[in-house]
Amino acid sequence: MSSQQFPPGNGGQPGGWGQQPSNGYGSPQPGQGGYGTQPGQGGYGSPQPGQGGYGSPQPGQGGYGSPQPSQGGYGSPQQGQGGYGSPQPGGSFGQGGGFGQSAGPYGQQTSVVPATPQYGAPGAQFGGPPQPRKNRTPLFISLGAVALVVLLVGGFFIAELVTRSGAVSALEDKAAAVSIKQPDGEAAAFTVEPPGGLYLFRSVYDQLVFTGGNDPATTFTVTNQPTDLSKPAERIDTVTTVSGEALIAMAEVNGNSIEDFADDYKVVMNDGSITITFAYPDVPGAEVQMDFTFSADGRNLVTELTKATVVLGSQTQDLGLPRDPTSTREICGSLSGGDPQLTSIDVKKSGISAAWTVSGEAARLDNLSTIGDCLGS
Repeated sequence: MSSQQFPPGNGGQPGGWGQQPSNGYGSPQPGQGGYGTQPGQGGYGSPQPGQGGYGSPQPGQGGYGSPQPSQGGYGSPQQGQGGYGSPQPGGSFGQGGGFGQSAGPYGQQTSVVPATPQYGAPGAQFGGPPQPRKNRTPLFISLGAVALVVLLVGGFFIAELVTRSGAVSALEDKAAAVSIKQPDGEAAAFTVEPPGGLYLFRSVYDQLVFTGGNDPATTFTVTNQPTDLSKPAERIDTVTTVSGEALIAMAEVNGNSIEDFADDYKVVMNDGSITITFAYPDVPGAEVQMDFTFSADGRNLVTELTKATVVLGSQTQDLGLPRDPTSTREICGSLSGGDPQLTSIDVKKSGISAAWTVSGEAARLDNLSTIGDCLGS
């Protein structure tokens, strides 16, 4: 028997199991290559036309594990993208290549220690994505407003203190200039009570009070005085204590003053009247007594003789009254301008008080000395 030759089968064994005539397992079929050797297709593991073998680089494509054109290998940084542990543009911490490893040659792994991004690196922020910056403009505006208020308030108080100091000093100078003589011939010292309230924006003092002296004691109440102290006030009210001698010196009888009757006389104060006593001429031991009352009538002080008697021991003789027992005396005779008005005269045993008002152009602080002496001039 002649031996028949067959194409080699799987493993080059003669036809049998795994090798069929014209269709052996692993043998080429008509119009088809053997298993792994198809016509137009390479065998399993053989390169195909236009395609590299398994694990071989493909045209335009690197082999498995080989870098691709414009693309790095597995675990290698991609174009425009850093490897694992490198900050991604605009990415968050922890984005990159493969987790904890990068691919080297096929079948070989390389451990990669994750890199910690630098705090403040571009596109990254420690602990998470970049946070928007806080808008502190409202805070700066608020702080600026508070500082401005503090400066304005502080400036206001400083200006007020300076203005007050200058105003009080000017008023004290006016008080020191008042000169009203006392019975001992000395001028009384006057003081002023500064008004309350603000001085900075004030144009008028509602009320000023000047006081001084003892006998007489005088008080000037100045109403609506401009802060320009050279200008007249609305009015000046004067209250003073008057001695009995000063008041009697203003009395007249038939046009004659008391001194025309006697150089030496005694004054006795009563409630509502004043009694003077002096020696009766040509009658030794005899005395003349005259009782006077006083009242106010506009600008005039009115004096009235109410009784005149001669007293000798226990005997009393009425002298009668003159045809016109009253007399008038204009007050503030030396004050020019204005319209002085005597508002009251009150005679008591304890003393005499008088009050008058001056208004108009004469109501000036520079005239206080003259106004205070209105009953004596």
